[in-house]
Amino acid sequence: MSTQPRLRRIIAGLGGLALVFGGLALSSSAANAALPDGNPPPAEAGEGATGNLTIHKYAGSTTDQVNNGTQQTINRPPLGGITFTAAEVGKMVEGSCVALDLTTAEGWTDAQAAIAVKPPALPYCLTGVTHSGTTDASGTLPLTGLDLGLYWVTEAPAPGVTPESSVPFYVSIPYPSASTTGGETPVTTTTWLYDVHVYPKNTLEGDGSKVVGDPATNGLGSSVPWTVQTRPLGSFNDGAPLVSYGIIDNLDSRLTYVPTATLQYKTPTGALTPVDSQYYTLTPPAAGGGGTLRADFTTTPADEESQSGVAWVNSLPAGTYFVLSFNTTVTGVGDIVNPAYENVDGEDTKIGEASTQWGPVKLLKHQTGNENKGLEGAVFEVYNSTSGACATLGSKVSVNGVDEFPSSETGIVNIAGLYVGHDGAPATRTYCVVEKTPPAGYAANTTPIPVVVKAESEASVLYKVPNAPLPGPNLPLTGSTGTMAFGLVGLGLIAAAGSILVVRRVRAKHTAER
Repeated sequence: MSTQPRLRRIIAGLGGLALVFGGLALSSSAANAALPDGNPPPAEAGEGATGNLTIHKYAGSTTDQVNNGTQQTINRPPLGGITFTAAEVGKMVEGSCVALDLTTAEGWTDAQAAIAVKPPALPYCLTGVTHSGTTDASGTLPLTGLDLGLYWVTEAPAPGVTPESSVPFYVSIPYPSASTTGGETPVTTTTWLYDVHVYPKNTLEGDGSKVVGDPATNGLGSSVPWTVQTRPLGSFNDGAPLVSYGIIDNLDSRLTYVPTATLQYKTPTGALTPVDSQYYTLTPPAAGGGGTLRADFTTTPADEESQSGVAWVNSLPAGTYFVLSFNTTVTGVGDIVNPAYENVDGEDTKIGEASTQWGPVKLLKHQTGNENKGLEGAVFEVYNSTSGACATLGSKVSVNGVDEFPSSETGIVNIAGLYVGHDGAPATRTYCVVEKTPPAGYAANTTPIPVVVKAESEASVLYKVPNAPLPGPNLPLTGSTGTMAFGLVGLGLIAAAGSILVVRRVRAKHTAER
């Protein structure tokens, strides 16, 4: 065939076709290959001949498998839900985009020129004929019945997925597939493939997370929920099969584990589903505060008919993640930080942390006008604030099961710990302290007292609550009224006697003068 040398050069140039697995293009070893055989060449394929393109989508790094358009077995998690479009490439002829005719040597020459630029550039163009679809749960998308020609394959954006440089890419139908055999003197042969398999890879995004919720109630001794979400499969360990895998949470000493942990998983197209207990071992912390909570997938099967937990994890599609949920009782105050880790093949990687903030309240009950005279026996209650003020009281708060807080003999009232917030927000929280019972002999202080709580180990503000002594009854002033009356009568009698004496003396004088 007179065109063989020319066609051989064209086939060598087509080594640049981005027929990809892990972003690797075909080797230019096709330059030394014989003309394709095994299937009819395009010129002899027959009128109306078509081919198929099967796209296999996996997450992770490259593998060492061959990359020549044939079907491979890939040890990477499959990635479903990714949409691809194969658009037919043509050449502008008299103002129209005409498909490249790969049944001719001229068509292959144009194909070699077209693939030098991504995307196709004039005089090369897209004819408007497209074939589209979305990969299934196994990461597979078959595009069937493609006319012989050159195609430009693009991938639609997907949440959490970063396409590598191998996408978009060109592929021809049929494809000249090169394979090498032999040892010291390898021989490369090329075969026309009408069923072409390509393996574009992706990197998955996702760093994992740790989330804490609000407590059931706002006093120490309440339960706080925590949630750990792992990184998606395919986003770590290069997507390679795992040897061991676990989730770890390190509890602060001010947190006491409540044995309620659950482990769930979610595939990209599924809902959160409990992980079968045969696949993992849950190791709780030792009794008391702090310690480590672990969920480790088993490395040996439960029985001969089962698979191990790690094998099961390796069978899941890319993008699958796990959720470990549990509760702790809060027993101390301050900024309580709780980190979480993934253990992959024996190596810990931090995937997130969350924090819960608590603070104490301290009051001084004293006599009005004398802060040095602390008053014992007052009883207080704590209420949530409905709007940052205390005009309207919210629900009553208990701390470690106690909802009444008495003053000591020095007048001090200690409220061990109240909830502030999580992850540093808000920085403070307002509560309302109400005097339920005043000290004996003192007037009640009925005004609710706003107290501002922040994350700290000791209360930095001393709230002073004065009480005035109760007034006693009016005491009688002994003899006061009778004495005054008798005194007035006595004075009157003395005055009268004096008057009589004066009158008598005057009369006696007048009588003597006569």
